[in-house]
Amino acid sequence: MRKQDYVALVILLLCSLFRIEQGFYVPGVAPVEFKDGDPIEVKGIKITSTKTIVPYEYYSLPFCRPQGAIHYISENLGEVMRGDRIVNTPFVIFMKRDVKCNTTCSSRIPVSINPEDSENLARRIREEYHVHLLVDNLPCTTKYQIENANEVIHENGYRLGWEENGRYYVNNHLDIILRYHKPRPDVYRVVGFEVQPQSIDSSRFNFASDSSECTITDGKNQQVEKGINNIIWTYSVTWEESSVPWASRWDTYLSMRDVQIHWFSIVNSIIVILCLFGFLSVIIVRTVRRDIAKYNKGEAL
Repeated sequence: MRKQDYVALVILLLCSLFRIEQGFYVPGVAPVEFKDGDPIEVKGIKITSTKTIVPYEYYSLPFCRPQGAIHYISENLGEVMRGDRIVNTPFVIFMKRDVKCNTTCSSRIPVSINPEDSENLARRIREEYHVHLLVDNLPCTTKYQIENANEVIHENGYRLGWEENGRYYVNNHLDIILRYHKPRPDVYRVVGFEVQPQSIDSSRFNFASDSSECTITDGKNQQVEKGINNIIWTYSVTWEESSVPWASRWDTYLSMRDVQIHWFSIVNSIIVILCLFGFLSVIIVRTVRRDIAKYNKGEAL
């Protein structure tokens, strides 16, 4: 085989790889169909901040953990490359089943957070960290109404808490809004995942006897103080039917406007691409040189 023919063959193979990539199935992007009452798994991804360059695992914060072991789940190649550590969570949700108020912990007793974890929680609030959850490969968003403007924006994840007059408040209650589309009778697809966080002091919860279900009264927010803190982690679930088809469920995410460009992530992605390109170039060059050397040696004989 001549040198020109070999180079043409390599180029043809590379082009065919691009064509294969376009038709390659990526796990997690096909529609998942549910029936009425099917369990819906909520997964924790990580916590991130636009003020820092360091993401942390979901359970680096003192959230309630599921009964049994914590399982790390890899959904697809993109999540692995982003460094996401996807884990199971104790949220109990079923298709089209609303939940008024429930705890994520197995007990109604407030979770006692030691001084070290309390300090870490306050630090993450001060650094404006956001918590990221996942339902059916759809990340959660938070909807905000812009003041003095008739405009609604969506933010990726939900805010861990906020700082006010030197005091830190944690969002320990999540109003989860899940939207579904009905393509066929008795078939449902998740097309929206929205979270509205609230800060609710543990004294505002009233529990039914022998149940984790709760009601919420008016009162103060849940403050993170120095020392030991007692926090109750709760959630509610509301299902809403949507006319948005499954193929368009990412439109909300594509229209988001980031308040700050995360230069570290951009530079990191560029470095990874350059390294992969360099490795591929070295392999191709060494292969071509070896074959050309064999070809020239054969002609000399």
